[in-house]
Amino acid sequence: ARLLLAGGLDADNVGEAIHRVRPWGVDVATGVETEPGRGRKDARRLARFIEKARRAGADVADDGWVPSDAAPYDWQADPTPLTDLGR
Repeated sequence: ARLLLAGGLDADNVGEAIHRVRPWGVDVATGVETEPGRGRKDARRLARFIEKARRAGADVADDGWVPSDAAPYDWQADPTPLTDLGR
């Protein structure tokens, strides 16, 4: 089963959360906002979160643990720019 871990995650705790829970993926919202609860995302906080999550994901993969045979969607590798989504 695929488990998405969400709730209270930020760059400071996502690595430990991944090591403990070993989810298929993680979700973040407030943890990367410029002011929690205001909705505006901070690009540096988001980049740091992604870096920490990927590092932890690689660590657990190196341990031989694989969450699923299907890899999660990699939005950074998608060739379609967000501006082309009609928003």
